[in-house]
Amino acid sequence: MNVQVDDHNRPMLVLGPAEEAGIHDRENGLTPEQVTAMGGLMPEPIDPETQKLIDEFPGRIAANEQALKEAEEARKQAAAETSKTLGELDGKLGAFQTVLVEVQGDASQASAKADQAAGKADTASGKADEASKKAGQAEKVAVQAVTAANGKNKIWTSPGTPSGSVAAVEGDIWWQTSGGAVIGQWQYKDGRWVATQINSSVIANLDVGKLTAGNAMISEAVINKLWAGGLAAKTAQFQSVVVAPGNLIENGYGEKNEPRGSWSYKKEEHPDSGAKGMWVNPSNNSLVVPAPTRSGEDLVLTWWVRANYWVAYKIAIRCLAESGPDLSYTYRGGSFSANSSWKKENLIIKRDWLAAGTTQIEIVFLDWGNAYSRPAIAALDLRPQVGAVMIADGAVNADKILAGSIGTKELTADNIAGKRFVGSTFASASTTSTWNNTIMNPSGIHVYKNGVEQVRLSADTPGGLAVYNEQSKMLTPLPGIVFGMKVFAREYGGSGQAINSNGSIQYHWFEAPYYATSDRLVVWSSVRMDCDPWRIIYRLVVQDKTTGRMLNTGDWGDASLSGSSVPHLVDGTVSGRSYRIGFEVRREGGSPGYKSRPGTGAWPKVTHISAFVLPSSMAEK
Repeated sequence: MNVQVDDHNRPMLVLGPAEEAGIHDRENGLTPEQVTAMGGLMPEPIDPETQKLIDEFPGRIAANEQALKEAEEARKQAAAETSKTLGELDGKLGAFQTVLVEVQGDASQASAKADQAAGKADTASGKADEASKKAGQAEKVAVQAVTAANGKNKIWTSPGTPSGSVAAVEGDIWWQTSGGAVIGQWQYKDGRWVATQINSSVIANLDVGKLTAGNAMISEAVINKLWAGGLAAKTAQFQSVVVAPGNLIENGYGEKNEPRGSWSYKKEEHPDSGAKGMWVNPSNNSLVVPAPTRSGEDLVLTWWVRANYWVAYKIAIRCLAESGPDLSYTYRGGSFSANSSWKKENLIIKRDWLAAGTTQIEIVFLDWGNAYSRPAIAALDLRPQVGAVMIADGAVNADKILAGSIGTKELTADNIAGKRFVGSTFASASTTSTWNNTIMNPSGIHVYKNGVEQVRLSADTPGGLAVYNEQSKMLTPLPGIVFGMKVFAREYGGSGQAINSNGSIQYHWFEAPYYATSDRLVVWSSVRMDCDPWRIIYRLVVQDKTTGRMLNTGDWGDASLSGSSVPHLVDGTVSGRSYRIGFEVRREGGSPGYKSRPGTGAWPKVTHISAFVLPSSMAEK
């Protein structure tokens, strides 16, 4: 016994004696166990006429295939006979012309031959029409119908699309087949054939060369290239999005194994940029990268660079015409640097940098300052800035961006006009290097020279401003020096103030207080006298006005007619407190019986006192 199944492995026909498989006859039907074994299908009773059609169906299919085969053979044979007849006709017509030339008077004979040739041509044409008619009949015969399980509708199968010549009723199905596979499906609705979709549960995997869909829901797709008139998505992740012409540098991302001059090619993917390869400099030579220009447009150049050891380098732009010498060759963009970590750099090549008549440029990476650096460059990218937007690696390059809010790690632009910037970092040269750079970030403004911070303006710095001290090799708070530095001076009117004749201490105070900015002071002091027959000594006095404590100021010094500068180191001051500055002065040696000035009877007098106070940052040196 044989069981025939359809394309979905569902039983269609049972051929052979039913007793061999224990199957009941058609009149009594199948047992429930047999229904389960056959996939759960329970056909309804079939009338003799329908059963006859089912029995004849395999034969009809075979006849259809044979008819199609015969029609194709008839078409080929008719075409061959037509071609042969036309060839014979052409030959006979040629012979006819020859006869006309050779036998001028035998027109009747030539006419007869022509009539004969024309008759054969008519015969060939008739055969061709007959072959075409047979092909049409074969196609018509090929359309077959199988009654559906409900007994009301039919499933029509044909190599062609639905035809209006069949007696279709509401709900009929049309399958278009090719090589035994269903390639199209329609259903007869409201008097016309309507294409129907096949649900995803029916087709678990679809492999097509081209797919056109009005609406598609796809859980996951890997697409090499996507062309879309519009794209709407809740979220999207792109490695690179370019809304502009492509990269002007050929093979800029190293897809091909191509050295660039003395720079060798290295097949190594750079995941941050998407580059497939890079170029390595073995001997400090220049890297020359040619590229076409875009008339009237600025160009945005980006690249990734690293080196075994830190190295500085520069970029020059060479302008070329279609023929003739170089139009210009100029360094652009200042100095760049590379180290052991990959770093992305960019340069905007301005349109006014290009000489008139420039049709091509050469970007030259040169002046590599370290012979052991072994630099490598990847992802060379050059794109127009005007009318183009490039979004790649978190960076946006565009002629103009209009947005209510922009959040970015890096922003490169010729001019930025804004009322307010919050939490931003601005760098004059590079956002990753401190080499000859000025950086403004949330902590303040930092000025670097050769990698060393020279100036810091920050709320985290005492006094808000610090400068680099060449002596201490450290940043020194400048306000502490400026505001902590003070000059005290006092001139005595008349001939001065006489010292005590009994040798007791005499105090001379400055009226203005001193406000400390550090915990240590250095004071240069001077006391001048009107005469010096006696030894007059003095000592600096620093008194805490809050506690009244006298601070240790060191040894005594000698007063003189010209005034001597004596340094005093004072510890223990408290920043923010006020202090009283002055001197202790007394006579040393001699006796009250001696006069300071012979014949005058006067004692020496103090005529001038002064003090120059500096905070600890200067006192340490």
